[in-house]
Amino acid sequence: MGLIAVAEAGGGNRPARYGATPRFRADWIGHLRGPIAAAARLAPSAGGLIERLDVPAVAASFIEIQGGALLKSAVTLPRGVPVVEAFYHPSGGLAVLSQLIAGAADEAQFPSRRPVEVPIEPTARMVGVSSLQIRRVLKGATTQGLLSEHASPAYALTEAADAPLRFIYGGQFVQLLGPIAQTLARHPRSA
Repeated sequence: MGLIAVAEAGGGNRPARYGATPRFRADWIGHLRGPIAAAARLAPSAGGLIERLDVPAVAASFIEIQGGALLKSAVTLPRGVPVVEAFYHPSGGLAVLSQLIAGAADEAQFPSRRPVEVPIEPTARMVGVSSLQIRRVLKGATTQGLLSEHASPAYALTEAADAPLRFIYGGQFVQLLGPIAQTLARHPRSA
């Protein structure tokens, strides 16, 4: 896929080390611009990072700081919360949740109540799980009252998902603002 390459060959008891390819880094930097632009709406100083992401040292710092923060926070998701149990796992749940949120985008309400078609087979292929697993995710979330099923098959998030998703997404936004501020402090503009 061209996303990682050997950065340092292994030998003997030493394992090989891998790193992101220039193509992957460029794609990732492009991906980061959207969330940082959203953050700049609340914290205008964040806009200063967008224009500096093309500077390799600035981009590397942001990725290092944000990656470290995300890794530390991975264990802090609340246990026993239906939204977390239904969607935050490596078996397709997050892919389904992302499709529901992005596909039903609604400026007036987050999360939206608009039904979204969830293509079972393509979603399963995208995340490398079986279509049965995607169906289990959808059925489990529906059984827990987090989704309502509509024709075609389409699904909509329900009111039961609102508070946990707002909390989680708000937390992710705060997690973005911290690394932005730390990166800008580490790399102040030269006069």
